[in-house]
Amino acid sequence: MPTLSYLGPEGTFSHRAALLLARQGEILTACTDFSEVFAHAAADPDGAAVVPFENTARGSIAEVVDLLTGGSPLEAVTCCAVPIRHCLASRDAGTPLRLIASKAEALAQCRATLRSRFPGIEVEAVASTAQAARMAAGDSSVGAVVGPELAHDAGLTVRAADIQDTVGNTTRFLRLEHPGAREQLLPATHALFYMTVKDRPGALIDMLTPLRGCDLTYIQSVPIPGQRWKYGFLAEVSTLAGGVTPEALIEALRPVTREVRCLGHYPLLGADAVTPALCLTLAELRALIAETDRRLGPCFAELTLPDGEADGPVVRSADIAEALDSTARAFIDGDAAARRAALEAFCAARLLPGQPLSERLLTLLEHRFRAALRVIGAKRAEALPGLAETIAARDADGVAAALLNAAVEQGVIARAADAVTAAGGSEEAARRVRALYRTLILPLSRRIQVLDALA
Repeated sequence: MPTLSYLGPEGTFSHRAALLLARQGEILTACTDFSEVFAHAAADPDGAAVVPFENTARGSIAEVVDLLTGGSPLEAVTCCAVPIRHCLASRDAGTPLRLIASKAEALAQCRATLRSRFPGIEVEAVASTAQAARMAAGDSSVGAVVGPELAHDAGLTVRAADIQDTVGNTTRFLRLEHPGAREQLLPATHALFYMTVKDRPGALIDMLTPLRGCDLTYIQSVPIPGQRWKYGFLAEVSTLAGGVTPEALIEALRPVTREVRCLGHYPLLGADAVTPALCLTLAELRALIAETDRRLGPCFAELTLPDGEADGPVVRSADIAEALDSTARAFIDGDAAARRAALEAFCAARLLPGQPLSERLLTLLEHRFRAALRVIGAKRAEALPGLAETIAARDADGVAAALLNAAVEQGVIARAADAVTAAGGSEEAARRVRALYRTLILPLSRRIQVLDALA
């Protein structure tokens, strides 16, 4: 069976990213350090890895950058942005704390808050946030800086929520594979390059010149091992503009560099996956939604879905329209916390009442509806006939009619049911998923788009 390696143990943000980026049938394998993550994936021709690449508050993950640029046979095939929320948790809320523990990166992201709100308490860096949670669970005088999900899973009490120093704290994770190992399912939007320059004045300017006109989204200097004060450069370039391909950029860069390698060409998923700045086309957004639906299928197959008729609703409720509306408004107007809270409430009360909702399921649903939020912009950009006039007339029913593409939605329903069957679900489960999509998931996607159009 193919394996997906990540920096363990379970419950960490790396584990959360691995759950999001896992493909069907992969076995998740927790490793003790990044070198083991890379080595484990590199040794298996079907192996893959998920590693953190860059944090909005602390910048690049130095060890991962060194391993990426140090000759690894793996290349990036997907980039996923995961919101990072930290809390301070302990076994109980009353015992005075003598120690606060967590992974070094987590402590760094909360340093100012810890200093101001918990002065004088010793801070200790440990191997992982999961280890810190175990320490706190075993000693009531130890506090752990962990994610809220890990605090809940470890049975800890949250003493202080959202203690990260910066708003919108987010980490980008890369999924790495052997070149050409698997079919790329989503359109690639960014390419990652490693370059070293010739040792002469003006070499850096010469290296940047072929990138003039490109959207350079990231650049980082990387020390070259064994060469004092010599650096390579890791750069990420958007390839959304017409004619920009990794192959063309390598050809342009080769004459002005000593070495140039493409370390991956990939789509962006997650918190920043489908933003206006990326200008994804309608076709690309539909591909993103289709891949999300494929991953949702196995999640639904594991659940005991509510009773429903093949051609009827999964849930009959007098206030379903209000639930759809309030959830859609949270995706348009709310921040990440508001979106997640509304989605959890929607699932618990309307979508899957009484069912345990996994983090993977909630994250995939959030991605799907965030993609739906951007569909309206793509349809406007492609000048869907009559849509602009309908929006200008403030005609909600007309906008809904213009957005409805029966053929596309029937295809979505069929794919969802096929994914359940492929994951080992029964025909009854597939039938219920078809009803679930028809009566709740697709109507919520449309409602998000209609409200966004009229906002």
